[in-house]
Amino acid sequence: GHMAVFRAEKVVAALVDALEVGGARGKSANVREVSVSAFRDAVNDGRFAARSQDVFQAAIPHFLSRISDPDTKVQRAAILLLSVLLHSHLGVVQQGGLLATALPLLYKGTEFHKENLREVVLGPFKQIVDDSLVVRRAAYECLHTAVNRCFESLRADSDALLDLVISGVTDHYDISKTSHLSLADHYSLKMTCYGILAKMGELHPEGCVAKASQILPPLYKTLIYKLKSDAVQQEQERLEEVQNACMRCVKSISRVPRMDETEMFGKLMISFNRNEELLKKFKAS
Repeated sequence: GHMAVFRAEKVVAALVDALEVGGARGKSANVREVSVSAFRDAVNDGRFAARSQDVFQAAIPHFLSRISDPDTKVQRAAILLLSVLLHSHLGVVQQGGLLATALPLLYKGTEFHKENLREVVLGPFKQIVDDSLVVRRAAYECLHTAVNRCFESLRADSDALLDLVISGVTDHYDISKTSHLSLADHYSLKMTCYGILAKMGELHPEGCVAKASQILPPLYKTLIYKLKSDAVQQEQERLEEVQNACMRCVKSISRVPRMDETEMFGKLMISFNRNEELLKKFKAS
């Protein structure tokens, strides 16, 4: 990737060639992942874009198209590339419809599908692993960046975007059975979604009010979630961190104009008033 700074045309052409999927010239998923990651390294070096603007811009669509790659490792690498571009080259990706093309692929990367779940047997225990979790986490983190950096480019999709975030804060399966290997990613994904949701309350308040009955129940479910009695201290601390982030999100949403007039918010406050601990946390947030 760093060699692209000095031999841009030749190096980037080789990296693009390494993206081929299927057929006689198809490359392995590992090769495609390394190719996308190498281009990301080149993008991170400001000299590459400055010295080889035409090569840089012409190559971007090839690499962003890998967000829809059949392999999760390649998908994640392409999403991380988009995050870098949003941070450092926003103007470039907003030109020529690049962002408009990439966003639907990014949205799809956040989607949960039951077929990606599998059961793993570890001794006497059965645990659930979500094979798409690393992609979904990266997609939501990239989405958070997009909301903060260029919300106007996403405004037309505001309601659909809210639905994706609601899905992100929802537990689609019994997390008490989640593999310890993936639980950290699960919690990080939810915390990212809390951040997006809080920001959406500022940028799209009317949509948040309209969807209050969908937004608030999964937040409350997280707030009252309890670990098993044999949970270790590290698990307890991590859950507390997630619940604190969730409560800050609830507090932020409570400030959205007319949110307090919704039936679901009224029910949430009744529940808080019946739970001294939650009420105390809500007031302190």
